[in-house]
Amino acid sequence: MRKNHVYLKLTTHQKFGGSVSVEEISRFVDDGGNLLVTGGSNLGHAVRELALQHGFEFDESDTMVIDHNSYDTHLDDGHHTTIVASKRQLLNAQLLVGDTASMKPVLFKGIAMIAHKSNLLRLEVLRATSTAYSYNPTTAVDEVCYSRFLHTIPLSFSNFE
Repeated sequence: MRKNHVYLKLTTHQKFGGSVSVEEISRFVDDGGNLLVTGGSNLGHAVRELALQHGFEFDESDTMVIDHNSYDTHLDDGHHTTIVASKRQLLNAQLLVGDTASMKPVLFKGIAMIAHKSNLLRLEVLRATSTAYSYNPTTAVDEVCYSRFLHTIPLSFSNFE
């Protein structure tokens, strides 16, 4: 029996369990399978390598998307990492995100991710504003922070049918 969809919920794993490998998962996707991967801000080597194989890259461990202009004042812990995203930041695709005309703002808290422009299968579902950046929220910024994750894509799909 062939599976068409795989969902991986990963965090700090350095490798996948059993006989599952990055190569095996990549082969599954190359053969037309759909893959959904979720994780936290401390991603292990396995999920980072898998993301790179498919044209995505996560920022460093312990970093989060920070926006001092667009954060939720009630839910945020003071680090400005509970981001309030407007409907203008969402992909205009009703099938994936619903009817944005009547949608309230979306909350996001997590690690930054970019999709390489060469990834023709990418769908940038949610984009950060130009005031957002990625950094460790518990570390003081004592240097100029030129983040290549300035325009983050916290949610993306690849090879989604």
